[in-house]
Amino acid sequence: MPTGSKYDIPDGCSGFIETYYKRKYKKNSPFFDCCNQHDQDYADGGFNPINRWKADWNFLKCIWNECNHNKLISIIYFLIVFLCGWFSFYFIKGYYIFKKKFEKEK
Repeated sequence: MPTGSKYDIPDGCSGFIETYYKRKYKKNSPFFDCCNQHDQDYADGGFNPINRWKADWNFLKCIWNECNHNKLISIIYFLIVFLCGWFSFYFIKGYYIFKKKFEKEK
């Protein structure tokens, strides 16, 4: 999680990958920090599609490094997040993030 963050959302990756790692290995996935940064970038960028693309591109670069440049795993995971992650973020996590933001501003 970046320092000076506006939102408190350090929960790692949503869905299958994080659940799999926690059950099988009893630890966070190798993408945990990448997912946190990606969520933070989404929260900071709001609903702007250009900011969303930048966040997604930075996410791909991060998981590429975490997978030791394994192209297949990186691209598959990126595509899943790119195609489905916006829904999870804006309609599930986003609700809580923006709710906290508006509560703080009151």
